[in-house]
Amino acid sequence: MITFIKKNPFFLAILLLAAFLRLYKIDQYMEFLGDQGRDVVIISDFLKKGNLFFIGPQTSIGNMYLGPYYYYLLAPALLLANFSPIGPAVFVALIAIATVALIFFVSRLWFDTNTALIASLLYAISPVAIKYSNFSWNPNIMPFFALLFVYFISQAIFNHKYRYLIYTSVSFIMIINSHYLGLLLLPLAALYWFFHLLSLRNKVNPKKKFKQHTLYSVLIFLASLIPQILFRQTDHC
Repeated sequence: MITFIKKNPFFLAILLLAAFLRLYKIDQYMEFLGDQGRDVVIISDFLKKGNLFFIGPQTSIGNMYLGPYYYYLLAPALLLANFSPIGPAVFVALIAIATVALIFFVSRLWFDTNTALIASLLYAISPVAIKYSNFSWNPNIMPFFALLFVYFISQAIFNHKYRYLIYTSVSFIMIINSHYLGLLLLPLAALYWFFHLLSLRNKVNPKKKFKQHTLYSVLIFLASLIPQILFRQTDHC
């Protein structure tokens, strides 16, 4: 790690800049409105009383809810902050900083170091990205998991690392627990999956591994829906 930092001082500078722009006086600049108050109350109730939650934040469209994993993701941060809403805000800011790092690593892998530096710098100083990085709100974590999703599916399809399909599934679960707009990623990924399956029609072992890991990833996704199914069942009782 130290060797990497010595070889990439500009990346370190960009990361520090991103951290400063997102964490500096976060307790004064963070947004805390109705959604944030609701989240803190629900997570606090879970931490103090052990009341599990099976659904996440309500969407702006009718009686629809996201999954509960965003709340579980924030729970340790709220506990460490002694139930202060600053904790989840800092946690979301740290995910945003990790997004800057992820942009660098993925861009360097797909293109070159100069492109990676430019891409990560632009995201680090983007006013819109900064605005949505210093307070807790479920859509704010989507860029990180969306980029992870794209990275994992590309590794699975183009580099034949089929175990990455499982990581793709986990990333997708977090995406749609952030916002249902993340479903827009699915058609393109499904198209790549389909054409890759066709390319394996004469390769017995790779095709078998590809199908197996696809099945595992689908089962993981279906298992992630159990809390929402349980909520629907109890809601109708």
